[in-house]
Amino acid sequence: GFTGPIGSLELDGTESRVLSSGIDGIVRAWDLGKAAPLESLWQFESLGTNIAGNQRGDLAIAVSLGSEPVLLDVRSASDDLLVHALGMKGGRLVDISPNTDRIVVGIGPTKASVIDVASRAIVAELNGHTNVVVNIEYSPGGDELLTASWDGTARVWDAETGEELAELAHGETTVYAAHWTSDGSRIITGTSSGMINIWDRSDVSKPQVSVLAHTTAVTAIQELTNRGEIVSAADNGNMRRWDAETLQQLGEIRSGGTGVRSMDLSKD
Repeated sequence: GFTGPIGSLELDGTESRVLSSGIDGIVRAWDLGKAAPLESLWQFESLGTNIAGNQRGDLAIAVSLGSEPVLLDVRSASDDLLVHALGMKGGRLVDISPNTDRIVVGIGPTKASVIDVASRAIVAELNGHTNVVVNIEYSPGGDELLTASWDGTARVWDAETGEELAELAHGETTVYAAHWTSDGSRIITGTSSGMINIWDRSDVSKPQVSVLAHTTAVTAIQELTNRGEIVSAADNGNMRRWDAETLQQLGEIRSGGTGVRSMDLSKD
């Protein structure tokens, strides 16, 4: 249904639909059971790059490089989707807080802004990365933010103030993916060298455990919460399962093919 690559996708809060944003600027909802498009939610005039839904499954924030980020009521009739535009020009990355009161938008190569949904005001800014930020995510409790960057670091930020709280240093390698575990106690990162690292949030001086997971860059990481597993994806198309404690490989989901840009997993 897309005329170009998919920029990002994720399950909605009910795990019955998939929300996707295409480089062609089209934001879509898909029926998960049928793998069929339900409707086009929005059409950007420029490249669509990212989408995030809330836990209730009724709202989504979509961003585009050249257009205003838009907050969409994804349960409404197709002619009444727009809750409001956020009044800023362009965005690359996005996530929405667990209680839907705040949104974080990557507005430039190295910076991000936290926006209050009700007032549409910028309430905090994240500054500190020295190269392109490629991943941004709220913690499960909503009080912290996690970013990953080409500068070789993942960083943790206070979601209220924008203060940098911790830096997870990876040396010369690029960090392409960073993800909180479901309880917020650990952070999983994936790098351009194919490494997966698990970090204890209370001590990020070094990883608890690491593994050379892929022969090419790790582009996405998710947790299978109810199975104690991690799933990784690489830009050579490989997807693999790992034990969430030891990083022992448990299996291979996909071998080769088109590189994976984005993925999301159901809880089971």
